Amino acid sequence: MTEGCWPQARIYVLDWHPLGGPGALIPIRTATNRALPPIKVGLVDDEDTIAITPDGRTVYVTNFDSGRVTAVRTATNRAFKHIKVGSGPNQIAITPDGSMAYVTTDDGVTPIRLATNKALRPIKIKNRPFAAAITPDGRTAYVAAIAPRYGVPGTVTPIQVATNTALKPITVGRAPDAIAVSPDGRMAYVANNDSNTVTPIKIAGNKALKPVKVGKQPSALVLTPDGRTLYAVDYTADDGPGFVTPVRTCVAR
Repeated sequence: MTEGCWPQARIYVLDWHPLGGPGALIPIRTATNRALPPIKVGLVDDEDTIAITPDGRTVYVTNFDSGRVTAVRTATNRAFKHIKVGSGPNQIAITPDGSMAYVTTDDGVTPIRLATNKALRPIKIKNRPFAAAITPDGRTAYVAAIAPRYGVPGTVTPIQVATNTALKPITVGRAPDAIAVSPDGRMAYVANNDSNTVTPIKIAGNKALKPVKVGKQPSALVLTPDGRTLYAVDYTADDGPGFVTPVRTCVAR
């Protein structure tokens, strides 16, 4: 991302402490591939995530162990706000206009009004929220949630951004822990970790389509800019080899 008069683009990497100590957000200047001084962001672990506002001015970091989200100004690379969002915040998604963020927690989905960095009332949904993604028009947030009992299918719940209202949940595979929305806003794709599948969801009508078999325990999804190919990243256990499965999407048909 670039910021104002800052001449170099930067990326941000979250560095978590394996023994539960304070974590750090590390800016990297891409022109030189040099890391800048780390930014303290509180207690983070390997499930925490970051999101950057569309204007590039603020980075938001979830703090799973602290029950909060930390806001960092990119102009100064300093944390300036800690927002309480509930127990176990995990993933965060920001609307395309930069007005709202949605954070998955043990208590539901917590919306944050970014103009004031104020957390609003949590939105209750079925199952344990894990991953979130927002449609390109900014009207709907889709939240993947894991069932509390092993072997039970998970759900994806659409949330209307205008009213912060949860709609009827969509049944998907077991342990859905990643979600991506196509650039044209027509499809959402959900990685079902325990089913070894990806479930396509037709956004018009919120209908789940036939799951697609991928590699073992898919844990991340990335779509190409044209939306024609989805890449499902497998979970790698015990330092073994990992795999990426390309999936030709419905857009290409």
